Amino acid sequence: MVIAHIFIGTFAGLISFVVALSLGSSFWMALLLYSAIGAGTTGIVATASAMMRRNAVEEPVVEDVEPEAEVEAAPVQAPVAPKAEVVKAEGSMKVLAVDDDPFILELVPKIAEMVGCTDITVATSGAEALEKIGTASEPFDCLLLDINMPGMDGIELCTRVRQLDAYRDTSIIMLTAMSDMDHLDRAFRAGASDYTTKPFDIIEFGDRLKTAQARTEDNRNRGADSRAQAEPDSGNDWGSARLASLASVPALIDYAALQNYVTRLSGEAVEEAFAMAVNVDRTALAGDDPQAAVPVRALILVAKAIDEVFGDQKYMMAYAGHGQFVVVSSGQTMPRAPAVEGSIQERINRKGGSAGAETVVSVGTAVRPTGGRMRRARVAFENALNLASIRAAGKRGEIRSVLQKYAR
Repeated sequence: MVIAHIFIGTFAGLISFVVALSLGSSFWMALLLYSAIGAGTTGIVATASAMMRRNAVEEPVVEDVEPEAEVEAAPVQAPVAPKAEVVKAEGSMKVLAVDDDPFILELVPKIAEMVGCTDITVATSGAEALEKIGTASEPFDCLLLDINMPGMDGIELCTRVRQLDAYRDTSIIMLTAMSDMDHLDRAFRAGASDYTTKPFDIIEFGDRLKTAQARTEDNRNRGADSRAQAEPDSGNDWGSARLASLASVPALIDYAALQNYVTRLSGEAVEEAFAMAVNVDRTALAGDDPQAAVPVRALILVAKAIDEVFGDQKYMMAYAGHGQFVVVSSGQTMPRAPAVEGSIQERINRKGGSAGAETVVSVGTAVRPTGGRMRRARVAFENALNLASIRAAGKRGEIRSVLQKYAR
């Protein structure tokens, strides 16, 4: 800055020197003008610059506020505790970003801030992330995990985090430059909720964070899931995460995560993908009450049977609630529903004992996910579930009433 002031003064003095000589002044008079004008200009510019900097620093402090209001501004949140809680529930999401690339860790908070997420903690390795998770005063609401890290990669970290009770339903978004199916399959099987690719599409990444934020707010509103407190033999519809841990079926993932998985498929992967639904007949388990909850022991039995039937191929499934599973796999030819149903039922009967004798399943026709990327998973899953329900109703002799229901 000082050099700039001297340069401006020297330039002004030089101009005065040339002008004086051109007007007929002597060399010594021109030299005197050069010195005087150059020094004066330097002083004026330096003074003006200092005043501008002082005004720039002081300007943000000048507010149209009464002195009394300024004194009271600091503790304004203290007497309004309920409002502070509302702000946190609606806008605040505690995020942990894990990546070994310092540029990514610098970029993520900036993108997150654009969608209202300002509480960002960063870690450069899986080990550091686990340490911060263990020492956090409150659980993180969302985790952003890079897949490709030295030592403990993001998939292993995701697996270990999902083993913690406080993080069973937490949104976990994988960050990856890899789009191959092997890494994506492994990530979702490990418990990932979604993923986004690097380099980031800022709008798309922001949408992922908004979805995670909505899920966080929903979890807060619902509070603790009472189903997670039930015993394995009680009659309750449980979520996929709880069932997966009880049934020891890694391919059983969260329903929303399975939708995200199908949504992100592209090219040949989406062309060969298909969805099938498996319906557990609640009437056979609970008499004449078709709305009765399916006992968890039956759900575990069905999940294990599905895993045996599809286990020799790449697949994933999710529990959709109300005694229904959705299975996603791939192949140029889709399997026949009666054959799949027979294989699942045979395993249930053989391994289920008395519970197997009461557990009847129906499998609907397989469907391809077609249409727009953002709709194809939802539409395919709904169609698969409807086809399984129609199949179950046909076996019970109630096909007409069910068809009328879906025709409305």
